[in-house]
Amino acid sequence: MTVSAIREKLHSYIDTADLKKVKAIYTMLEDSITEDVQWNKSFKNELDSRYYDYKKNWNKCIRKRCQ
Repeated sequence: MTVSAIREKLHSYIDTADLKKVKAIYTMLEDSITEDVQWNKSFKNELDSRYYDYKKNWNKCIRKRCQ
């Protein structure tokens, strides 16, 4: 079974599961869900670069979407 198929099944199950089961699932996964994301410096620099590029050219980005 593919990862996306597993995710879809889990999503479907959680949408219809009763509160007790949802809480049990959450308790099992809570540590990994609430864990802080630690980005390395190069990843953060890449995000910053893309953000500043977007801010500099946002006008062009908006116009391209509308055309």
